[in-house]
Amino acid sequence: MFKKIYLGLTDLEGYGEHPGTSVVVVLVSIGALAGSQQGIKGVIGGALFMALFIVPMYLYGAYSRGDSYLKDQEKKALKEISNETK
Repeated sequence: MFKKIYLGLTDLEGYGEHPGTSVVVVLVSIGALAGSQQGIKGVIGGALFMALFIVPMYLYGAYSRGDSYLKDQEKKALKEISNETK
């Protein structure tokens, strides 16, 4: 599971970068900015509050990307093997 998440967070050949990375950064930053009126504790609290809701979706997307990538790699390998045996 963690391997798939890690793969999904990286720049994958044929898939590119995770499209949600910039969205996560912006939304967590907005949470930090919203909490900034309360000082450093507010900044941290606001960022953590936003991360609490956003990061699980981001990690699920990474898992899905990693899973799809591994399945595609497996299909390519099987196709190459079948072409070699012909």
